[in-house]
Amino acid sequence: MAHFADPGRPAGPHVKLRKGGRETPRRRLLADRAARWIVSAGGIAIIASILGILIFILLEVWPLTREARVQTVRRLALPAAGKVGALLVDEHRTHAGLLDESGEARVVRLEDGRIVYSANVLAAAAEPPPEGAGAVLLDMKVPPERRQLAASTRDGRVVIKNMAFEVSFEGSERRVTPDGTPPVILQLDPEGRPVSEFSAQLDDEGNATAAGILPEGKLAVVRRSVEENMMTGETTESLARFEADVPGRVSAIVLDPDQRNLYAGTSSGDLLWWRLEDGQPTDLQVLRAGAPVTALDLLLGSRSLVGGQETGALSGWFAVRQPDERFQLTRI
Repeated sequence: MAHFADPGRPAGPHVKLRKGGRETPRRRLLADRAARWIVSAGGIAIIASILGILIFILLEVWPLTREARVQTVRRLALPAAGKVGALLVDEHRTHAGLLDESGEARVVRLEDGRIVYSANVLAAAAEPPPEGAGAVLLDMKVPPERRQLAASTRDGRVVIKNMAFEVSFEGSERRVTPDGTPPVILQLDPEGRPVSEFSAQLDDEGNATAAGILPEGKLAVVRRSVEENMMTGETTESLARFEADVPGRVSAIVLDPDQRNLYAGTSSGDLLWWRLEDGQPTDLQVLRAGAPVTALDLLLGSRSLVGGQETGALSGWFAVRQPDERFQLTRI
């Protein structure tokens, strides 16, 4: 007997669909929704961060579009102080170290003007100046990258006074103590004549170098080397002095903190670069800068030389390695 399929019913096995199979589980919906919020929040946070960086850059650059302003915050009177030629401040800007023409080094607390340290940098010299001698220092400056005061004297000496500040805390109160170590004094001209331009550096181990231009126009360099015996702890000190001819009249000079590079500028517009080997000038390079050089200083960790010229122009110079492995001072 033949069987005929019912045209109203689908062929094949009978499948019964449950109502719950057509719905997405609630847990999956919550996970999708949470993921969507997390991704959206992350994107918004990234955009907000970028906008914040742009706003920060704008706020930092905006003052450069306006004129600079210098405002006097406080005036402090120094008792019996001569003409101050060098000044520096501690990192917290609470104390200032000053050196005046009489050789007096002072540390002043800026809050109330109280002098917390005072000493004459030439008092410990073999031939200290007589009391009331007046101006005994001719030129004073702060060496690059150092918290030191340096000066040249009328008798051809150079003095370097370390003026670091030690910070300590008593409870929540910060105390700043100036360095009271004695200065280093080097005789640049044995004949006792003043030098026209000078630069000096003193490192943490006590090694010091001073360079200056003698009256006849020559370069004089004095190097003090300190060596410590690792077994006994005793230190020995040695001095070396060198002279070198200079092409032109030097109008500015600067020594780097490593005491290995000496730069000078001349009134004819040349830059001079000596490499120092234990204080001895070698490998002089002469480069044309243009207008007469009136000032020199070091930037970027003393790797970049900045020169000021008589025309008011500023120029930057950097030691660039050449194909023959030599370094050439190059304008940047």
